[in-house]
Amino acid sequence: MLSAFAPSYCWVFIPEVLTGKYDVPSDGKLGFQSTVYLREDTQNWLPEFFASMGILQAIDAEKQAESTAAFLKSEINTSLPGVDASPYFLDEMLEIANDIYIPLGREDCRWIGCQEFEQVSSKYGMQDSCFGMGDTQGLTLETPIGSSSALIQLNTDIPHKELGNGLLATILLPFWEEESAIVDKCSYFNFIQSITWNDVPQLGSWHARERNKGEYHPANGTFYPNALYVNGRATNAALWQLGSARWIKSEFYADLEDLTMAEILEKRVPINN
Repeated sequence: MLSAFAPSYCWVFIPEVLTGKYDVPSDGKLGFQSTVYLREDTQNWLPEFFASMGILQAIDAEKQAESTAAFLKSEINTSLPGVDASPYFLDEMLEIANDIYIPLGREDCRWIGCQEFEQVSSKYGMQDSCFGMGDTQGLTLETPIGSSSALIQLNTDIPHKELGNGLLATILLPFWEEESAIVDKCSYFNFIQSITWNDVPQLGSWHARERNKGEYHPANGTFYPNALYVNGRATNAALWQLGSARWIKSEFYADLEDLTMAEILEKRVPINN
């Protein structure tokens, strides 16, 4: 439930069932993590963007530590910058959200009217592995997972509960189970992605989302605050979520034989010649 609101990072802990398989200790620690892959063609802009997203980990960790520890009946893992530091020390970088992100989030979503949504759908959304529709308000993509499809959406009308307006990029997988089973599955997804070289950025957290009463499916969300709007970011967001969905398919559902998107859509709405 809490990880559903993680704007730019993943909630990661080591599932007990995996401690033997991967020879890692089950220390009970919960951490925030995000990952990107740097290449020559991204080195001029990606580090600054990643730093701007990554700072939210420290801000949220400081803000949520006490309440989350109480909720989980755990202890806060804390430290100070030096032996002489005041126990009330607070680094000024932790005020970036209050000083910059939240005030800009009160403005209208900066991605409304963005032409990238239509450009992405026309360039990538007419393939066997991807179908898409976009307009000036948002984007929807689908990619096959077996005989069904993962749903990827870029939304301009769903603000973050603290950061306000921005761009929300989501993935919904076409599998439904009871909540506890989906929570376990999402925890597994998050952990494996955090330790695997998969060439897909880890900027959001997998979590359980309710479909119908008592039915949940795996979902992923990444939120891009208004403060981080630049031309091209919506395209990155869409392709990164598409890549994440394809990675999930190859890593966890490799035994499913994918239909083409044309076959999936025809099953859904039969086309008569």
